[in-house]
Amino acid sequence: AGEDAYAKMLGTSMVCAILEIVFSLCPGKFVRKIFPPLVSAITVTLIGVALTGTGMKYWGGGVVCAEMIWKEHSQVVDSVGFGQPVSNVPGATCTGNGKVVLPYGSTEYIGLGFSVLAFLVVIELFGSTFMKNSNVILALLFGYMIAGL
Repeated sequence: AGEDAYAKMLGTSMVCAILEIVFSLCPGKFVRKIFPPLVSAITVTLIGVALTGTGMKYWGGGVVCAEMIWKEHSQVVDSVGFGQPVSNVPGATCTGNGKVVLPYGSTEYIGLGFSVLAFLVVIELFGSTFMKNSNVILALLFGYMIAGL
């Protein structure tokens, strides 16, 4: 059941954490022999590609509402549009974002996403070394600040 699956997931996470600790104590040459640069590069690229789709879904805002609409009304392909609902499917406007009632893909969500991306690029181009190393969290904090205004 769910409790068994959760216990197995936690156990796997603990074993993987211990494995990471063991690898961190190994000399660099040994780790590079096990994970050559080509393997590491392919792994990081595949993780990035997998996260791109998720990032694009969440960029539009209200992704949970949009996914529920598509699951409940699979016959409707374009149930939500950019800024305006394009059908009368109930729930095409997401109401689960606190006091904000905007459809998936509204210009406010898209603009917020672009502002975070632009801030991330500015940090990468003009920021100090510390800022460049923490640019993702700084850009997310910038996005939270803009969303709170």
